[in-house]
Amino acid sequence: MNTKYLESIYNEIPYQVKDTVGFPDAYIFLTNEQEQFIIEMFENERQAVKQALQETIDEMKGLVDEL
Repeated sequence: MNTKYLESIYNEIPYQVKDTVGFPDAYIFLTNEQEQFIIEMFENERQAVKQALQETIDEMKGLVDEL
């Protein structure tokens, strides 16, 4: 995952949310463990969205074939 993209998304998370879980306000101040957690969290979310989109595409192809 592109680090600059991930950094911009992280920096858009409200301060209160990051403060509640004990994460720094800016991506650059994450520890290695925190950064790895964020990377894995976004990767898992991306995979879930990708799978849902693929299922929708497959369903649409099936509907088109029926027509």
